[in-house]
Amino acid sequence: MSEITIKDVYELVDQSRKETSQQFEKVNGDITDVKVQVGKIETKLDSHEARMNGQDDKIAANTTALNTMRERYMKQLQKAAGVGGVTGTLAAIIIVLIEFFSRR
Repeated sequence: MSEITIKDVYELVDQSRKETSQQFEKVNGDITDVKVQVGKIETKLDSHEARMNGQDDKIAANTTALNTMRERYMKQLQKAAGVGGVTGTLAAIIIVLIEFFSRR
């Protein structure tokens, strides 16, 4: 019977770690599709599509927030210009353009 050295132990641990890592990658590779079944209706949603749907939701939320901020800003500019309606909007746009180009 041969003696077990520290090097042998390290090699065994390393080999075990590699095998575990390969098994983990195989499992992760297999989990790419999610099937959802309700009654007779079955939907298949892959993970990439799910991520993209999540991104769409984030983009929609950001767009809504930006639109709200823009509306508030326009109202403040109209108030600052002291006019409303079409004239106020034109004044607000001119003010925004002046600010935009003066910052560049």
